[in-house]
Amino acid sequence: MKTVPEEWAMVMMVMAMMSVVVVMMMMRRMTARNEWAACERRTGLYDDDQAQKGREQLAEHE
Repeated sequence: MKTVPEEWAMVMMVMAMMSVVVVMMMMRRMTARNEWAACERRTGLYDDDQAQKGREQLAEHE
């Protein structure tokens, strides 16, 4: 019964690596979202009147 602990260790290692990767991806996504929001605020791309124009254009296309 020597293979069971080795398999268990392999499973634990894989799960730990997956959790680390998931955490890194979540952190990267959060930082990217914050940077994008800051860029929107700085450039003023998405003001309310701009959004209204976009909605009107969408309505025209439909």
